[in-house]
Amino acid sequence: MPCDAWSQLRDSLRLSDRELQIVQGIFEDQKQESIAYSLGISPHSVNTYIQRIYNKLKISSRPQLIVRVM
Repeated sequence: MPCDAWSQLRDSLRLSDRELQIVQGIFEDQKQESIAYSLGISPHSVNTYIQRIYNKLKISSRPQLIVRVM
């Protein structure tokens, strides 16, 4: 996805910059540990962000998130 598209997605879904980074990792099919490593945060923090994203978007799974992004 082009950079502008990610920015538009962030704005339309009202995500923080960090939440957007997590969504990008999920969209690239990265595991939580891989996302954590690439962002320099703990896997637990990634899990917390994922739960916040799910709550914010009223979804409950990675496939639902992918559909929402598409």
